[in-house]
Amino acid sequence: MSQSTLRPRDMALAFIVIVVWGVNFAAIKLGFVGMPLGLASLVLQAQTFFSLVLTALWLKEKCTATNWPAWCLPRVD
Repeated sequence: MSQSTLRPRDMALAFIVIVVWGVNFAAIKLGFVGMPLGLASLVLQAQTFFSLVLTALWLKEKCTATNWPAWCLPRVD
């Protein structure tokens, strides 16, 4: 079998993703310090709506009868 290796560019991109994820979780942890648990939970759940709206605006996605259940899915706990 041949051994596959990552190109330096791919290795650098993988490292950047790791760093961004690490910083993201650290920022979340620091951002919720001192916040009541109920409010922290609400903020995290609201993130799904912002993600949907921003993605819809960015990709110019229309809400149609075939995809409206996906728009409602984050509202179901």
